Amino acid sequence: MEEVIEELPTIRTLRLTPPGNKPLFTYKPGQFAFIKPLGGDVIREEHPFTISSSPVNREAITFTIKALGDFTASLERMEPGVPVRVDAPYGVFSYQQRAPGEPMGMIAGGIGITPILSMLRTLRATEPERQVTFLWAVNQAEELFCKEELDAAAAEMPNFTWHPVVAFDESWPGEKGFIDKDKLGRLLLDGSDDANTSMDIYLCGPPVMMDLVTGHLKDLGVPAERILSERFSF
Repeated sequence: MEEVIEELPTIRTLRLTPPGNKPLFTYKPGQFAFIKPLGGDVIREEHPFTISSSPVNREAITFTIKALGDFTASLERMEPGVPVRVDAPYGVFSYQQRAPGEPMGMIAGGIGITPILSMLRTLRATEPERQVTFLWAVNQAEELFCKEELDAAAAEMPNFTWHPVVAFDESWPGEKGFIDKDKLGRLLLDGSDDANTSMDIYLCGPPVMMDLVTGHLKDLGVPAERILSERFSF
């Protein structure tokens, strides 16, 4: 492992590079890997995590991880130089599995942004003209750890818009509460019947949120086959 970046007190990004001159494995944005620390003062177990970097970067991969249990909490003690075994790639949650060029909607809850980040970073580098709308739900505004990066992407990508939705911060000047049917129709689908049927929507977050959002999308006329989701433990 080359570097540990503290995004928030409970969120860290691990940056890994292949040993020696070995090439980095090939993966699609949105896929995940099993990683196992092989040294250091951490729990030496294998766990799956989404790759948060873009495959355009051939020098390193990153995993952005929130402390939600004993293993993830122990990653706070990870130090550069600790060897990590990576078994990858896995999963099909990637826009590269679908027809190219179509409008995209993305919805994340909390740390569920990690596969979305990988996809957005890839789109920014390879398809900056792609039409993409992203809704990110968090509890508090300080959880928007990559807000500056997303704002910069929106400034560079003429057809990319993102909307942070903050649940429990009355001082937040933007969208408040939860991602409900009103917000989905108004912010994601823009009131367009065409968008309801032509936009692939990528969804990742806590299971309860994903179930509710999926139900709202279907009520708004989005076909089930257009709703792509990734579920993992939160």
